[in-house]
Amino acid sequence: TSLVPIGSYVCTPTSRVVKNPEFSGLSMEAAKKLVSYGMMRQPENKQIITKNKVRGASNTVGFLDPLNNKPTGTWGVKTDETGLMVTIRNYRWIGFEFHTMVGESWVESAYFGDGLANEDLALMV
Repeated sequence: TSLVPIGSYVCTPTSRVVKNPEFSGLSMEAAKKLVSYGMMRQPENKQIITKNKVRGASNTVGFLDPLNNKPTGTWGVKTDETGLMVTIRNYRWIGFEFHTMVGESWVESAYFGDGLANEDLALMV
């Protein structure tokens, strides 16, 4: 599983997921919000699954599960001093990090953890 900005990928009429050629990056305001990112995986959210089945997932950007922050404090987003470089970290799976730049279409992410969930998350919040 990885993160992607919502809108950076589209689902075609043949159900292929491809990069959206029209996507040119998130605005500064949107880049700082967790809801601007989606999970690049098969959706698990029942509303997204139903929406995809009813209307089909073709030519749409809303076919991925949005990044949620449940339980509270699971994800953290911050920017550098310029406000242009965005970093998102997962505090349940310590070692996952995601980066993107405001107004840019590139993203990068990596996981350098031990594969063990942080069960002390509630104590960190």
